[in-house]
Amino acid sequence: MRKTTIIMLLIIQIVLLFFFENIHSFMDVLLNKESKITKENILIKARYSILKNGSDIKLIKNDGGFEFVAITRVFRKEPIEEKIEDERFYIFDIKSKSGTVLRFRTKLDTPFSGTIRNLKGLISAFVIVLGIFVLVTGIYLVVLFKRGKKEEEPTGLPLLQDYLTKLKDSEIELKGIVDKQRVNVKKSEEISGKVINRISAAIILLNEKGRIELFNPFAENIFSKSSSFAINNTPDEVFNNFPEVINFIKKAHGVPKSENVISGNSIFLVEVLPIRPVGNLIIIRDITEERKKEELLNSRKNFMMLGEMTAFLTHEIRNSLGVIFGYSKTFKGEPEKTGKINSEIIFLTEMMENFLNFSKPLSTTRIEEINVEELISSICSENGINTKISGDSSGSIKSDPNLIRSVFTNLVLNAKEAGATIIKADFTSRGDKLIKLDIQDDGKGIQDTDLDKVWYPFFTSKPKGTGMGLAIVKKIVNFMNGEINIIKSDKKGTIFRVTFYPSN
Repeated sequence: MRKTTIIMLLIIQIVLLFFFENIHSFMDVLLNKESKITKENILIKARYSILKNGSDIKLIKNDGGFEFVAITRVFRKEPIEEKIEDERFYIFDIKSKSGTVLRFRTKLDTPFSGTIRNLKGLISAFVIVLGIFVLVTGIYLVVLFKRGKKEEEPTGLPLLQDYLTKLKDSEIELKGIVDKQRVNVKKSEEISGKVINRISAAIILLNEKGRIELFNPFAENIFSKSSSFAINNTPDEVFNNFPEVINFIKKAHGVPKSENVISGNSIFLVEVLPIRPVGNLIIIRDITEERKKEELLNSRKNFMMLGEMTAFLTHEIRNSLGVIFGYSKTFKGEPEKTGKINSEIIFLTEMMENFLNFSKPLSTTRIEEINVEELISSICSENGINTKISGDSSGSIKSDPNLIRSVFTNLVLNAKEAGATIIKADFTSRGDKLIKLDIQDDGKGIQDTDLDKVWYPFFTSKPKGTGMGLAIVKKIVNFMNGEINIIKSDKKGTIFRVTFYPSN
């Protein structure tokens, strides 16, 4: 084998070694990110389960799917990782509201991280084998050079013919090596592409000139731009609807940086990872839904605290009103004034009863699959209101049928009292999980000054209203891991948006 062939083979091996080393480093980054996200989700699930079930270990374990839950006397402030029988476990302690310390242990590895680790192991083995080949090829090349110095090269025409023959053989051999290498590179690109395309985050690669070279399908969904448009364009052109994201990328200046970026109605976790000399790798996750879930959990926690305070205060006020009512009955003079006093006492007592009932925590009697389209149509039909359904209404939700009926019955009755004759329901679904529902009526609408007040208990613009309808609706929707907002209200009607987030 000629020296030129050996040199070319050595160069190809070194290039391959560098390429697979970069893939190996990139998988380390992906594993760290997956582990971080998994830990965050586990902690959120554990805190939510404690809020929901208190210190009941059996309910927490069944509800959260944890490997191990037990009460411990020693509170460990920092979570730890532990390897048991070749499996990684995440162990952490959380204090419940009663002060009991619960210790959780759950598997840290996910199917995705397991796949990445297997691929990483294969690539590591391949890198080691390739390194051995580079070493052997280098030694063989040195031996050839030393042997060449000792041999005398023949001269004349036979030397030229021999040289041309060997050159032709080398050309054929090199072509075979290149073709084989092209196939290997193509397979490597296919593996890398499949990994990147399955990651639930936007993966964007900027070259040293600041232009996009990689734009995965998740990035297309987030930024509503195709890969063909994004590649070879600048972030200013691709992220033009997200100026906050552009500013954060520019501020990174080739330094590793990670931050939550709020852009419009969305919250993104943006990470910039310099990869020299290639450019910058940008990883973007849409965490809007996660943050809203956290806000809902905090809101429900605050509501429980408010309920406890309200129950105590209502009990005391009701007792005092009872004493006043008893004394007022002993007054014999001025019956008209005494009657007014008693009437006000009765009114206040009823208000306290309503508020006490409102502050009590909700509970479910049973959980069923509920077709929301059929439920809304049925309620509207019962109240003599026409319906018009649009969008993807095939989705259903798992909920308590009594609670979900109470939500839409209140909305329909409010629309009817506002003079509505038709209700339009526009659905947006994802798989079999209902995500968003816009309910629009053609009633007289809500005054601008009242839009923020309608959710308050006892606020009403109706002469005989109790002001509890929409307050109860919001409480139930939040309890069912959702939220409700008024999108628009004018003389042509009101649009309510109800969003149900999928359970973990």
